Amino acid sequence: MSKKSAADQTTREISMGTIPFRLRQTALISRTVETMRPGGYMLTHRAVDVCGFTQGDCVLDAGCGYGMTLSYLAERHRLKPTGLDCDRTALDRVAARPGNRFPLIHASLPNLPLAGQSYKGIFCECVLSLLADPEMALAEFQRVLAPNGYLVISDLYLRKWLPSYQRVPRPDTCARGAMPLMQMMTLIEASGLTIHIVEDHSGLLSQLGQMPVRHHGSAGKIGYTMIIAQK
Repeated sequence: MSKKSAADQTTREISMGTIPFRLRQTALISRTVETMRPGGYMLTHRAVDVCGFTQGDCVLDAGCGYGMTLSYLAERHRLKPTGLDCDRTALDRVAARPGNRFPLIHASLPNLPLAGQSYKGIFCECVLSLLADPEMALAEFQRVLAPNGYLVISDLYLRKWLPSYQRVPRPDTCARGAMPLMQMMTLIEASGLTIHIVEDHSGLLSQLGQMPVRHHGSAGKIGYTMIIAQK
């Protein structure tokens, strides 16, 4: 199947609501032993296409969890992914998987124990909103990206600016550190990256059913976006 045909098929599956989805969510890990996020691999596939990654490119999955994106990037797109996560148990499960060949790094964002200009691309999927210091994480992403490399962020955001908004991590929800979209874009550009694409995929949140994405008492204030920025 050609890349275009595969992409068309993925789009059809999304529209029919049949594609598996994955969102990083502690409450579901014990049941699925996988990370999960809205839209499954649809946005990852689109990002690879938009960024023009080619076979053999080195990419980093920052917050790789149980390594599902690592497998997808290696097997579907023939990239060379490295996984980084603060969860030793998750990394041990990735390492124990038959056929695993990914470099794995146990580290906590925002600090990246990596050399500068090391990666053609960085994927940060459903992770930025979980960090206490997203500004530092973005600065680190910019540092380790190769010249002209791409940062791909898919994450939750606040649909409306709330006058009383304070970015205080909340342990009871996966939207605990979500911020307004314009604030997220401002932080990305302040890190020295240039934003090329901002897409709203809030409709994919309907796949999450009763998952706890509430923030400030209203799930309707939460959106989902993909942002692609270049060094």
